[in-house]
Amino acid sequence: MLSMAIHTAILIVVSIALAIGAIAVIIYRGYNARQFSQAFAGENLDLVTDPGDLEVIRAFETEQRNLFRVFIGLLVGTFVMAGITAVTSDAFLGHPEQANASMVSETELAQAQTDLAVDLEALSKTQYENVSMELLDSSLSPKDAARTAASGYSDALTMPFAAGDDAGKVAEVKEEILRNPVYGVGFANFLKDQTLGSSTIGALNPWMGRMVATNNQEGVSAWLTYHNGDKTKIYVTDEYRTYAVGLCTFIDRLVNQGVQTRQTRENWHLNASLLNNDRKAEKADYQYAKEALVMSYHVKNDTDLLTIGFNIHDKRFELFTDEPVSEPEPEPGYTPPTDTGGGTPPTDNGGGGTPPTDDEDKPNKPPTDDQDIKDPSQDPVNKGNAPVGGGTNDDQGPGKLEETDHPATSTDASPDAGDSDGMDKSSNQVQDPGAAQDNSQPPATDPIPVTKDTTVTDNQSGQTTNASTEEKPNKGMVDPD
Repeated sequence: MLSMAIHTAILIVVSIALAIGAIAVIIYRGYNARQFSQAFAGENLDLVTDPGDLEVIRAFETEQRNLFRVFIGLLVGTFVMAGITAVTSDAFLGHPEQANASMVSETELAQAQTDLAVDLEALSKTQYENVSMELLDSSLSPKDAARTAASGYSDALTMPFAAGDDAGKVAEVKEEILRNPVYGVGFANFLKDQTLGSSTIGALNPWMGRMVATNNQEGVSAWLTYHNGDKTKIYVTDEYRTYAVGLCTFIDRLVNQGVQTRQTRENWHLNASLLNNDRKAEKADYQYAKEALVMSYHVKNDTDLLTIGFNIHDKRFELFTDEPVSEPEPEPGYTPPTDTGGGTPPTDNGGGGTPPTDDEDKPNKPPTDDQDIKDPSQDPVNKGNAPVGGGTNDDQGPGKLEETDHPATSTDASPDAGDSDGMDKSSNQVQDPGAAQDNSQPPATDPIPVTKDTTVTDNQSGQTTNASTEEKPNKGMVDPD
């Protein structure tokens, strides 16, 4: 099977040959006309009566007409082949996965389709059991201000990467998928329409479509529950965790290509809904060239049949072109986070990966003058009416088992433990770190939507023993086919 590069090269050669042929024909036609003019120089052709001369004139006119037809045919062929070459080249650069599918055998392509078809029923129920079931609200309203400040973008999908190494970044992506329904459902929606040969990822994994359909009907609340009647913490449901484990298994079958600067052809950002239940990832209408963690299904002939990326600033999902990209200038106001260790990475029963940092959700913005030189006497904690740093010490962020209480509604808008940027918990507004909090401000009006309650035996692990009566009667961990 010829590769797309060879096809493109052949088209280019044929286009050039046709163009040269057209030029040669027009040159010969002109030369022939000049020879004829010299032969009948000074004669009025309309007055020629000699039969031999008339035959020569008729033969010349016929040949000229035929040469003109040949020239027009070659010219049209040149334009047609040039157009086909341009379209093919655009497909090769703009949709490399489709082009690369022609570079492998049917057997290899079928094997790739088998590898990327995840059977939820066959997955171990204990996969990622070390990862908390507690909701990670990094795409919901309690983290709007912190997420925007940390990423530097108003439509950021979630928090930036905190890990300094590539394996740690993969662990953070899995943590988001396992605990953040906005992120996990968005990833399924992003994947399901991607092509792999003559099929799509969604056709190979029909459960992705069911996951997205449920979210479209019920919103984020479809995946959230309380445990044992305790409304101080919100957890993801067993059904969501089953889908999320499937998505993480899909990621496990991709090769980590590291952080690269790539030109996007598709990227998914957070929608602009003010209602938590309607929060979702959606396709953006703009493109850019920035750094991303790149992962691909890579076969032995160095062909990538599927390549996806996660932007380093907000982990949004991306597809790329093959256009060369120059290294961008460092972005003002953004400091890449570093891995300081600690926490438990979301691994498959203790697999590899670098643990995320304790400061994952902390905004990575340059310190202000107030933060550089801070009068301890003005710290809210010393005024007796606020916790240390102006925020609560309960949100450990992605990469760690959750063991502390979390508010059940969006009234807690504080960033992570130890933040010193004075985030007001009720209004999501950045305050002067040295000023006391104003506890009179009203809480956010839109709570995180939770309509279920699940009975569990172990509140730390969040493993379910029986479903709440609020669950739909025919809605199990995995939708039936």
